[in-house]
Amino acid sequence: MKINKNILLKYVFYGTCILIFAITFYAFVNNYQHYRAIREKTVVSDLDSDYMLYKNNIIKIDSILTNNKQNGELNNVLNRTLLIMKKDGPFKFLPGDSIGYLELYNLNDYFIESVYNDAWISSIRSLINSTEYDEMISIVINNANYIKKDFLNNSNYFNNYNNKLRNNINDKYHLILKNYKEFSLIILDICSKLGDNNV
Repeated sequence: MKINKNILLKYVFYGTCILIFAITFYAFVNNYQHYRAIREKTVVSDLDSDYMLYKNNIIKIDSILTNNKQNGELNNVLNRTLLIMKKDGPFKFLPGDSIGYLELYNLNDYFIESVYNDAWISSIRSLINSTEYDEMISIVINNANYIKKDFLNNSNYFNNYNNKLRNNINDKYHLILKNYKEFSLIILDICSKLGDNNV
């Protein structure tokens, strides 16, 4: 049986159109999910214990450093660390503030670059016996690096649906907040030992 070339070309044309439509529809659905994901927000709450503990720790650190009459290098470095922690961390957030993925990414990145690298690695660590803090520092920086990697892996969080999106942004927010809180506890402990030979 001889196949008419025109009919064959017509089937190829229709098949190609269907394939293009299917690919376009798939891309549209993925882009819509991406759009929904990046618009998700979490809300800062004063009922969140990590948020309140972080803010209270910063206030306590500030009080200790203000009342400390020593003028040594460690005291100066701790004052600079306090400024870093107040400038762009969760301390600037107010209850009711909405935070999206971009703000969370920047918050986590600030923790890695400014709090960990600038304050801890480049300054504090060389001025104290840091062995008692090494384990906790290792945990918080590993958490921060994991979160950064997860943010950069779009396929993991842009293709979730409904409440999974909400849970995902809340989980990231609380893990980032916990990192800041744990770091503030370390700085508070160091500040409480100022003038003590154990630091």
